[in-house]
Amino acid sequence: MVETRPVSGMERLWLVGERLSPGFHIELVLEGRGLPRPAAGWPALLRALAQVVPASRARLVGALGWARWQADGPLPRVAEVDLSGWSGLSDAPPWPRAGACDPRQGPLVQVLLAPGDPDRLVLRAHHGLVDGRGLLLLARTLFALLRGESPPASPLGGLTDAALARDRGVAAAHPPRRDCAGVGGASSTPDRAGTTWRRIRVEGHPPAVLARTLVALARLAAVDPQGEVRLDLPVDLRRHLPADAPPRTANLTGILRLPMRALLGQQDPVAATRQAVAAALARDEAAATVLAAGPARWLPVGLMAALSRGDSRHALAEGRYASSALVSNFGQVDLASLSGGGFLAHRAFVITPSHPGLPLFLAMLGTGQAVELCAVVPRALAGSLDGVEAALRRGLGG
Repeated sequence: MVETRPVSGMERLWLVGERLSPGFHIELVLEGRGLPRPAAGWPALLRALAQVVPASRARLVGALGWARWQADGPLPRVAEVDLSGWSGLSDAPPWPRAGACDPRQGPLVQVLLAPGDPDRLVLRAHHGLVDGRGLLLLARTLFALLRGESPPASPLGGLTDAALARDRGVAAAHPPRRDCAGVGGASSTPDRAGTTWRRIRVEGHPPAVLARTLVALARLAAVDPQGEVRLDLPVDLRRHLPADAPPRTANLTGILRLPMRALLGQQDPVAATRQAVAAALARDEAAATVLAAGPARWLPVGLMAALSRGDSRHALAEGRYASSALVSNFGQVDLASLSGGGFLAHRAFVITPSHPGLPLFLAMLGTGQAVELCAVVPRALAGSLDGVEAALRRGLGG
């Protein structure tokens, strides 16, 4: 029987993201030596992957609140690309941007192989289908199979973010006001389409790296004395699952909204920020945002996209956003778990998708050797990237 899972309200918002910013994928970029060569070839390996992680071949079926992810779509696409002239530091060509994706057709997972110096592997998965932890799980499973191991199965069905959030006993959050100063201010060209990104590598492992990153970005936004300064942090709700629960690729992530201006006024803003995050986690505030997204299951994606598109233009023109930035912390990643089949990973970073009205979507990932940050901004705010990079390097000592 084909596995299915209901599309949650939060996942439906990520489907709106596809309409606003086509190619709404999360991307894991690995740099190293060698390229994976499956013993039985890529088709056999991908069939094995689909047996262990059915979501790797999922597609969207149904409409509105009856929509589901169904594991009978095409297998992940594998392609070789030429990145020999790419710096690895931005989306400048020949970086192959993810094209528009039809979630009803798929494939929603892609593997790009790029020989060169370094050799690179890019794993892409649509954000409507997986969250950041789900992408890492997919990558670790792929490499476990390449190493000839038998990784645990990750079922597609049976659990949504809404079910996890309801168990926390919290009320749905109120929608955020569009009152925040952004890290890039307002745009003189708010209709400029698309997003762009920059990779920032800070060597070593700075202490309190998340809190220091939040403080650095908050100080950048606080230059505007009138706007609120509020940062969004994705929080993995899998932490509430039993230790023996099977791994899951679904979007099981809530959003913690952290007011920062008062924290910047504390004697030790970094320590105050760490305490504020811990307190918000204890109150399960991230679950409240999942519940707030529930009604989106019953709204047409086209209608939500049209409303969001107009709101984004106003946000960019006025320099007032629902949050000053969103910071996604992928934590420490063991590069050995992302190696196999002839490939040895030396570096890794994550490129997130971005909403055109979100002034900054920052992904951060540690490898023990360095902290890799990828700053994604609307093209209308591309000029803010120099300031963002300078602020992060000051804040992290890089």
